[in-house]
Amino acid sequence: MYTLDELRNQITHVRNARDVRERTERDYQLAMDDWIKENATLIEERSRAREQLEFEEERLRQLTLNYYQEDESKSKTPTPGVGIRLMTTVTYDKDLAFKWASDHSVALRLNTKAFESAVKAGIVPSNVAKIHEEPISTISQILPEE
Repeated sequence: MYTLDELRNQITHVRNARDVRERTERDYQLAMDDWIKENATLIEERSRAREQLEFEEERLRQLTLNYYQEDESKSKTPTPGVGIRLMTTVTYDKDLAFKWASDHSVALRLNTKAFESAVKAGIVPSNVAKIHEEPISTISQILPEE
């Protein structure tokens, strides 16, 4: 059996723990504010470096896709460091898809995962849904030296 003394004692422990947490949170925030002020230049350089990397990688992806689309051989590895992956996508009109699913006792509500699997399996007529392969460029984590 628990006593009121134990309950009151635990309330004291929780209150003390909350006080410690509040003090350490306040100290932490003050220290972080100071660190941010002291390292503002580094933080800005990091941000610019990330933005530059995103820009350069997006440009490399686009160049890779452009090369792939113009390349007669459709090589998926045009040069070390980049590649092409074909993503299979399904496009369809939701109303036509639902009608087809209802006519074929697939569902009262369109189960898109099951429907797309049926499309990929060739069960759904092409006038209802189409399969497309969409090239997506990839960049190796280790890029060759020049």
